[in-house]
Amino acid sequence: MNSAVRSELAARIGRIQSLPTIPAVIRPLMSLLAVPRENADVTKIAETISYDKSISAQLLRMSNSALYAPSRPVESVRAAVVSLGLMRVQEIVYACTFCQSVRFEKHSFDPVAFWRHSLDCALVSRELSQRIDFPDPEQAYLAALLHDIGFQINSMIDSEGWR
Repeated sequence: MNSAVRSELAARIGRIQSLPTIPAVIRPLMSLLAVPRENADVTKIAETISYDKSISAQLLRMSNSALYAPSRPVESVRAAVVSLGLMRVQEIVYACTFCQSVRFEKHSFDPVAFWRHSLDCALVSRELSQRIDFPDPEQAYLAALLHDIGFQINSMIDSEGWR
């Protein structure tokens, strides 16, 4: 890399004020979701989720969607966790966390296409990891979900993209 490119890159990085943070509930929530399913404390999981309005709203929205066709409306976070199941809850938590942390600048890439691509990669990675008996399919899911996170950094450096 020549010195002009290096200087330009350093200047762009210097313009970043801060990187987005992950919501505070994620670490304890991931710990609660990491235990074997039969030992999971659904009440504690729902309580922890309830501290984040975005994740709570998304769980309620999903559990009441036509995809899950509930016989009656799901009106509590605990009921949503039970309705969706812990695996689906974990996926939604990953997705919400990712969406909350990614800033899409006004001249950036299409956030819907970016999200769809990331989610598709995550789902395919988990499926493939299960087929090859990878010991932690959720690790493969999360790695694929975040594999293009560098685009976010590039967007923050220069909202008009790399020239």
